[in-house]
Amino acid sequence: MSKFDDVTRQIKAQLKAGTRPWIKPWNGGGMPMPLRFNGEMYQGINVILLWMQGRTAPTWMTYRQAQEIGGQVRKGERGTSVCYSAPVTTKLPSGAEETYRCYRWYTVFNADQIDGLPDKYQPPLVQDYINTDPKDTVADDLVSGTKADVRNGASKAYFNPTHDYINMPKFEDFRSALDYYSTLFHELVHWTGHKSRLERNFSRNKTDYAIEELVAEMGSAFLMAQLGLEAKVREDHASYIEHWLKALDNDSKFIFSAASAASKAVNYIWEAQTAKKEAA
Repeated sequence: MSKFDDVTRQIKAQLKAGTRPWIKPWNGGGMPMPLRFNGEMYQGINVILLWMQGRTAPTWMTYRQAQEIGGQVRKGERGTSVCYSAPVTTKLPSGAEETYRCYRWYTVFNADQIDGLPDKYQPPLVQDYINTDPKDTVADDLVSGTKADVRNGASKAYFNPTHDYINMPKFEDFRSALDYYSTLFHELVHWTGHKSRLERNFSRNKTDYAIEELVAEMGSAFLMAQLGLEAKVREDHASYIEHWLKALDNDSKFIFSAASAASKAVNYIWEAQTAKKEAA
């Protein structure tokens, strides 16, 4: 069994059990975005793979990296495989060039599996979440930085790819601020797929649409985690699970592609905000 098949098998098992591995239950301080040894955020499928482990510390590192800073992986602890991919270009006998992705797997351990690490790598203190503000200014700034056309006051949330705008119910119509931002980020990820931006497939074919919904759901979860907010499950997506499972059966790299597309969408959103700040 290849690594791709093994990852797909794990995710299918969680979906069949009714668990979305890209939505983590929030326990006080919550599940942070996983970080590399150097503080960079993991991307794509690696976020899902590391979230599935249920660890509380954000940082992951190799056995050797832990030793280099005085740490020691505890005896009996099992590492987690993550995937590194990079484009490789080769020249064909005809003289034409062919580009493909090269995948390399390596093993990392969470900081809470390692003794002797500096304090900055230890799990954060768990605190009960208290929503004291009706809206989150950082989240609002992130959305406004994209210059997306967001219209409030609709009876349901959706992105209109034909006219390129997002429709949202009023903030006060949501059960909580977290429900509002999870939904808004979901639609914002759809917005990145417009033909003038990342140009993803908005076919109304049920299977294609289910795939786009998976990209949007993962992207929303990534954004919520990056902002330290709890991602909420949209119950109207339960019908898509059947299509996700079918796609996983047909293509062991399906979940990798979806997670990669979600990360590209999230990066696009952050880059849009950065561009706005630099222009100010």
